[in-house]
Amino acid sequence: MRILLFLFLIQSSFALDSLLPIGAKVISASSSGNTLVIDKGEVRGLRVGDMAHISLTLGSLEVPRIRILGLAELIRLDEEKSYWIFRDKKSNYKLVSGSQISLQRPKDLLMGREKLSVRSKRVINDPNLDGSEIATIEKEGVPSDVMEHGEDYFEEMATLRENDVTDKDLTSLTDVDMKKSGKVAVSGNVVERLHVPQQQSLGEGQGVREGVNQIRAESMVQSRAKKTNDLQKGINQLYYEQMSSDPKDPHSVSDSFINVFEEYKRSQKDKARVNPAYAAKLKKEGALWSAGLNDNQLRDYLIKTGVAKERLKQDFALGHKLSHELDVSIGTALVNQSTTEDQNHQNPGYSLSLSYEYHLARTSLSLSAWSFELGLERGIANIDLGGVNGRFVYGNFFGGANWYPFAPPTSLNKLIFYIGGGMKRGNASVTSVELSSEYSYQQLTLPSLWAGLKYRFDSPNDYDVDSPVGVGINVRLISETTQWSIVENPQDDIESTRSVNDIKLNIAMSVYF
Repeated sequence: MRILLFLFLIQSSFALDSLLPIGAKVISASSSGNTLVIDKGEVRGLRVGDMAHISLTLGSLEVPRIRILGLAELIRLDEEKSYWIFRDKKSNYKLVSGSQISLQRPKDLLMGREKLSVRSKRVINDPNLDGSEIATIEKEGVPSDVMEHGEDYFEEMATLRENDVTDKDLTSLTDVDMKKSGKVAVSGNVVERLHVPQQQSLGEGQGVREGVNQIRAESMVQSRAKKTNDLQKGINQLYYEQMSSDPKDPHSVSDSFINVFEEYKRSQKDKARVNPAYAAKLKKEGALWSAGLNDNQLRDYLIKTGVAKERLKQDFALGHKLSHELDVSIGTALVNQSTTEDQNHQNPGYSLSLSYEYHLARTSLSLSAWSFELGLERGIANIDLGGVNGRFVYGNFFGGANWYPFAPPTSLNKLIFYIGGGMKRGNASVTSVELSSEYSYQQLTLPSLWAGLKYRFDSPNDYDVDSPVGVGINVRLISETTQWSIVENPQDDIESTRSVNDIKLNIAMSVYF
């Protein structure tokens, strides 16, 4: 499995590399500029006969400029250098030794694109008919009065409409004239015998496909050059928030576009702003704005004007964050379930799990102290099966609920205590050197009870930029009762059912978003 993963990564890296322009340096060039030698050869993956769009790289690294020189063919190849001749030259710029160029092969530019589907269609023309008669027949069909024994035939419903080419991108039409090949007697009449000449070529589909691919590749080369040359502020402009400023020109951009994330941050900051009426009263009357009010009047004023609501919103915004939460945890068993009668598999078990926690405060603030949890667990346990220690390699899915009595799970920068419970369901493969074969057991854990502490970090930068992702730590002590039941009839002298009371410690890294 590791070898396959390694080969996949190697293949992916080569595929990504092939999509990038090949940078090269000119070793020498002819006086006419039609031929040149570059410092890239067979080692770089080039092959004789390769076609490539060659561009000259000018300017600086921060503000590059690209000039397209033309389409060239590789005619000679060494390990470390190659010889090229221009077949379609676009610029008379004189290359010199040391010039920096880039090569873009059409086969690399078009890699991964769906193959263009071309439908070849031949139109058969009767030499005895003129153009208007052919057009009439194509539109209305063959007239019945010119058909021999036409009364013996009937018109069949078309099974395919003439224009139905749903699975084709292009249609290539070829006009073919029928050929005369002597005379033949038909129903007592002597008529010219006509036949359709055999098609000698493979059709125009391949030629059409190659022509369209050339146009596609050249368009991609020109788009790269235009996009780079239009960057007035250099390469860093690619990272600006942009949108098209002219619908007719997709390359024209404006740098003042606010993206979705920026709009979200602005809306979140708007929620934390104080009511303008409250701010205006403070500004007008100063620090003694509430001097003439008693406690009840002040409370009534704060509620009716929305000041109390704004204050609660601000406190909640700073100290809490409603989110989804993912936990990746490792756990270890604290109770040894093996027997000393068997010297094999005596270590306590361990596990790795991934879980998702949903805060019910997202549905109602009255449920802010509760959350639901679902997850997957994979682990190893060594369990006594009646004098033989079985090595259980198990996997299960689990679910449960958490209650936070002192601080809700949305709290930030605070130690949060919680308790919870749930169940697990799964299966295991059991092996041992003392067993004659491998066995399958089913797992039912009920109840699974736990108590834990978690801490969710909130960096000071979040007060300026509301980051959508945060991290935390989660430590949990678990007590659970698991019932293991064998699936098949055992051939060895082992217990077919086993009840295990276990205590585990889990440590998790949390990511909330």
